[in-house]
Amino acid sequence: MEQGSRIGHTVSLGGGIADLRFHGPLPGVADRPLTLSDPPVSIDVARLPAAGPARGPVMDPSGPLHPGLAVRDTGAPVHVPAGEAMLGRMFNVFGATIDGAIR
Repeated sequence: MEQGSRIGHTVSLGGGIADLRFHGPLPGVADRPLTLSDPPVSIDVARLPAAGPARGPVMDPSGPLHPGLAVRDTGAPVHVPAGEAMLGRMFNVFGATIDGAIR
């Protein structure tokens, strides 16, 4: 199964850190798995132990998060927009504008 379509689950949560288990290959370090919840919660893979779950900080803990929650491996890191149109703008860590300006 290709990255971006692999589904895993949260197996442990604590102190803003989530452990994720996938059958088969784990997501890469710096990949951004998303929970299959509304709203989705981002987890940044920071550690891949030799055996066991992938581990990383929960990037937006305001959404629902509990053990057993399904997560999708996006196969990609967090993307942030860049270019002239972005100069002087304010963004959150996920690249969404937070300054209220319309351009």
